[in-house]
Amino acid sequence: TLLLLSSAPSLLDFVLFFVGIVVGAALWSLLIAWLAARQPGALSTGFFRTVNVVAGVAAALLGVAVLWATVTQPVVASPPEG
Repeated sequence: TLLLLSSAPSLLDFVLFFVGIVVGAALWSLLIAWLAARQPGALSTGFFRTVNVVAGVAAALLGVAVLWATVTQPVVASPPEG
């Protein structure tokens, strides 16, 4: 994820990442609830199939990006102790 792009993420980075996930999930839940109340016909099987395909492609692309960042990240050797 984005935290992998920083060599040493701070506590603030972790907090902002967590808050972003929680806010995104809350907004998604509110959107689905709003759609169910306003337009129940819009929440068809096709709608959820489309959402799942888009989310799956996005998750796959994110996985490839994280794998690429991991593979191409240079290995930094620590100096010997003693």
